[in-house]
Amino acid sequence: MRGSDDTVRPVAEMNVSAANLSALVEAQAAGAPERPGLVFEATTLSYGELEARANRLAHFLVERGVEPGQRVALALPRRPETVVAMLAVAKTGAAYVPVDPGYPADRIAYMVEDSAPALILADSGITLPDGPRVDLDATDLSGYPSTKLELRVDPASAAYVIYTSGSTGRPKGVVVPHAGVVNHMRWQAEQWDVTPDDVVLARTAFSFDASGSEVWLPLLAGATICLAPGDVTRDPEALVAYAAEHGVTVAQFVPSLLAVTADAIARAENLALRLVFVAGEVLPPVLAEEVVSAWGVRLAHLYGPTEASVDVTGYECFPGCGKAPLPIGRPVWNTRAHVLDENLRQVDLGVTGELYVAGIQLAHGYLNRPGLSAERFVADQVKLLLTRQSVWRQANEPVRRPVPSRPPRPPPPPRSSRSRRARPCTTPW
Repeated sequence: MRGSDDTVRPVAEMNVSAANLSALVEAQAAGAPERPGLVFEATTLSYGELEARANRLAHFLVERGVEPGQRVALALPRRPETVVAMLAVAKTGAAYVPVDPGYPADRIAYMVEDSAPALILADSGITLPDGPRVDLDATDLSGYPSTKLELRVDPASAAYVIYTSGSTGRPKGVVVPHAGVVNHMRWQAEQWDVTPDDVVLARTAFSFDASGSEVWLPLLAGATICLAPGDVTRDPEALVAYAAEHGVTVAQFVPSLLAVTADAIARAENLALRLVFVAGEVLPPVLAEEVVSAWGVRLAHLYGPTEASVDVTGYECFPGCGKAPLPIGRPVWNTRAHVLDENLRQVDLGVTGELYVAGIQLAHGYLNRPGLSAERFVADQVKLLLTRQSVWRQANEPVRRPVPSRPPRPPPPPRSSRSRRARPCTTPW
């Protein structure tokens, strides 16, 4: 985006060919191999150990026939090997597909069938549909090289496929490229001062897109992932105690979880928390005020549909939030946001419209659904994503969701007419 909000930044401070996730983690490991990369209960993996394990698994995957452009399903529990597997798949040029072993059997079967993985990485004892499967807990990788693969991964290639909830029909696989994730994590690290001194809590299920900020943000910033066990993530008191024990400084919550965890955080002793990311639901201003005033921590209010590389806008909340709906902020780097009417024309200031986004943060589209991809990812000069989020804005202010009392907009015309009439607004903000 250009103009008063200059979000145009290089994807990496280096040759763009290196702007893929695995190469940037490799650079962190080479620069500080002894720095802690991941903590899980009593286990700590340094960046050097994390890199070596991922390299061994990557060599194994290639031996098993995994190639760039393919997909590898990860049906694994919450433990360090799952993060190792994500990094290993990224090194092969394939895309990982997180499959929560706790999902209903029919959803797991659908995701495996739809994603058609070249390989499924699982643990023995996990029930899955028939397919090319390897149980990691029963596989000895010690004989494989700990050196990196001699393989160039295209930043435009898919890093992972995340499935939507399916609340409006069958779940859809969203294909997310390396470049968008790298852009997001570098923006997030610089915007919110995430450094190697930070410890980032990883509590979100890997099958949700928000988990990317809990894995790739710390790894690209040289920080430490503090991976919470599954039982801890479901208990607010235990989660806060776990965070305090491991020196967590950065955490991410949906507002509803933040609300039920607030008392435990307020009472916690020796909690090093300094930064909270909130996304996924509407953030009540009262809760935001408590976080920034009573706790004295920074609060980042983020917004992004699953069809993007995690988030597309961000806003920092300060004391004195008031009672009005909180803004969802301004676009992340190399991203444009437009508030348009049903004819894809820019709306006047203060008028409610639909939010469209364009730029590097957009996903490639839906896996195996070209028609739906064309409907939601409107193409005309630039690629626009219809987020289906109603918003409004005032002059020189970030975007806000509409005040609840505003009357609903009339239903939009059929999506096919939007595709034909796609006209991105000429004055981005």
